[in-house]
Amino acid sequence: EVLTLASGVPSWAAAGGGTTVKRHYFPFNTRTAGNASAGVNQFTWTAAFTPIDPTVNDLLVHAIVPSWGGGQNGCGYGTRFTNNSTATNYDSNDNGINYSFSSYANTMSMFFNFPAGTIPAGTYTAYFHTPTSGSQPAYYFPNATDDVRYSGNTLGMLFITEWKN
Repeated sequence: EVLTLASGVPSWAAAGGGTTVKRHYFPFNTRTAGNASAGVNQFTWTAAFTPIDPTVNDLLVHAIVPSWGGGQNGCGYGTRFTNNSTATNYDSNDNGINYSFSSYANTMSMFFNFPAGTIPAGTYTAYFHTPTSGSQPAYYFPNATDDVRYSGNTLGMLFITEWKN
């Protein structure tokens, strides 16, 4: 439902739009050194992402990746879905990315939609992928090794909402 305002009177009305089919959640927190090469899968979110039906459902993807150092004032990255049966890659390079830069703690995030039919049905390995060289921090998921103010490993997540319009 959505809140509407008609003649100054608020009321609830039926909302148009999509229906959530399934939410997929993949946390990750292993401190991982960044690789400066182009075309690198920096780490694996999961080797078992199986959408209900990506041929008719959109995939709304959110990801947050804590990172540390590296001195990159810009980064190209995205999510790579590799079909486990065919080894075909489906990339979201630079879609909806946001990178906060410092010499210390950084945040890499992304928010984008794969429209229905972008990927076929199947099971996928989901990677954090950097298509261009020099797009890495020193480390992903910093911990107390990087700064004693971290009480443990930092946590990132890949969250995919499968939805139908």
